[in-house]
Amino acid sequence: MGVLRYTLDMAYQEGERLGVPVILETDAMSKCEKYQHLGMELAGTRDVGAFGKLYDLIRYPEKPASKEIL
Repeated sequence: MGVLRYTLDMAYQEGERLGVPVILETDAMSKCEKYQHLGMELAGTRDVGAFGKLYDLIRYPEKPASKEIL
């Protein structure tokens, strides 16, 4: 298992435990495609002028947060 997959799996598990989405942004389309391959959805793209673009990604939990956790 690669480091990126391992790190994302930890974030996904915590998101599932808490019932909250995992959100991240990246500045390169190649990275965006890797994150999508590992289960994230492209939520939006922002143009930051001379600095290029930012890609917003999200992975929703399978179940909503329980009131006990919140």
